[in-house]
Amino acid sequence: MAQKVLITAAASGIGLEIARAFVEAGSTVFITDIHQQTIDAATIEIPGLLATLCNNGKRSDIERMVPEAVAALGGLDVLVNNAGIAGPTAPVEEMDPDKWEEVMAVDLVGTFNVTRLAIPHLKKSSAGSIITMSSLGGRFGYPNRSPYNVAKAGLIGFAKTLAIELGDHNIRSNAIAPGAVGGQRMCWQAAPKQQAGAWKKNERPCSVFKRSNSSSIRKISHLFAFSLPPMQAGPSRGRSSLSTMARLKLPNRMNRSNFHG
Repeated sequence: MAQKVLITAAASGIGLEIARAFVEAGSTVFITDIHQQTIDAATIEIPGLLATLCNNGKRSDIERMVPEAVAALGGLDVLVNNAGIAGPTAPVEEMDPDKWEEVMAVDLVGTFNVTRLAIPHLKKSSAGSIITMSSLGGRFGYPNRSPYNVAKAGLIGFAKTLAIELGDHNIRSNAIAPGAVGGQRMCWQAAPKQQAGAWKKNERPCSVFKRSNSSSIRKISHLFAFSLPPMQAGPSRGRSSLSTMARLKLPNRMNRSNFHG
């Protein structure tokens, strides 16, 4: 039976590749994004995608979106919490509190609200799954990225809590924590460092990330499929896993792949 999948913020980047992986596996997929033009491009690129506009930082958008997605899919088996923003780059004492709260609103509160509304529908599935996009920043931290690190650490705790609460309902909860991922957003984040002279002379930020430990977006998307149980799986018994992308050649100190809690 085809799985019915809802993926937030999935009209581009990692989200779009996750959607592609599920569609290639035969799933019916519903995506969200904040830009209609991006949604239009995604639905042309991957025929069969269902989609709607949704700002993950607005509860009213989420309260409209989840019932719409479930109705369009005819139920829900898998929720992928991919929506999130990177936020500003600054030391804590210089951090704009409004920007901090914006990151929390999208990354943490928005994920909570999507999940809260999706759970009743996931309980009706024979093998429900919630997969949440975290980051190595949530485990090890990055300098000058405090709101992002805190939000991603919170998502790991959220995934563990969901596993404990929902295991008896045969719903699994997993968090995936990639390292630096090459792409347009990483180039955008790296640009201020290049302007400040932090990069080697004549070296482009994107090339730095591509030559270091950047995770392949495509490999990340397939890890999501790996995290799913078969549709006839037995009770999950409150088990949660945190995958830190060790298979994607991260530094040795981070090569710890399967953390279970």
